[in-house]
Amino acid sequence: MQLLTGFDADIGVNIRDLVLGDISASDVALAATLKDGLVTARIEHLGIDAGSVAANISADIREVEPTFRGRISSNGLDVARSAGPQEAAEKQLQ
Repeated sequence: MQLLTGFDADIGVNIRDLVLGDISASDVALAATLKDGLVTARIEHLGIDAGSVAANISADIREVEPTFRGRISSNGLDVARSAGPQEAAEKQLQ
């Protein structure tokens, strides 16, 4: 990964509809920056059902062993529904 320390980049992507198997999302906004060996990536918005997810991830790739940090937040998600039928049934039993 240290090879990337010689590059700088800014990337932004907006996706109206994203489908991966049974999972779908809408209005996805992603941004990433690579500068001086520091990588930051943001999911600025990812719409799932009636809710949304946002996340920040950073990586310091200047050392042999990179350091990663991240944060994720959600708003209005139905976790039981997202977990699938088996997990939702188990949650109701608890």
